[in-house]
Amino acid sequence: MLSLATDNVDQAAARLGQTVIRSERPTDAGLARFARVALTAMVPRLQLIQHLTPDLVWRPAEMVHPNQALALRAIVVIAADPAALASALATAAGVPAEPIAGGLRLRLGIGEIRVLAGTDSFLPGLVPPSLPWVAGIEVQSADLARVGQVVAASGVHIRFVA
Repeated sequence: MLSLATDNVDQAAARLGQTVIRSERPTDAGLARFARVALTAMVPRLQLIQHLTPDLVWRPAEMVHPNQALALRAIVVIAADPAALASALATAAGVPAEPIAGGLRLRLGIGEIRVLAGTDSFLPGLVPPSLPWVAGIEVQSADLARVGQVVAASGVHIRFVA
């Protein structure tokens, strides 16, 4: 499932003809509240989410990661028909899709989604297990060597690409 932040979930729901789902989660600092629109018919599944109490969710002490990650910069999705998937994602996110080498890109408030036709540009020879397929992420880090250590220690294959 892809989760995209929105500043106005009610407006997004109205634009998409969907219902807003409101939920709460207790934290040690109070009750965190969320509102989301679930687009479960999409593949990959997608939700637009608004944190109604961001001060209870995005707390500085909990934003420190062992891998020194600072931000999720991109999600890479491989699709049989990149134009169709990018169009559906663009409609859901309320942003345009723009052409890039090998596919399309949606620029979000923070980060982007790249919808590509294949993996050759960053994972040559890899055959996706199914389509669409979330093939990778791009993470901004304060220390790339530390990212490699933490991810490798968890047993996950990592490849740095320029």
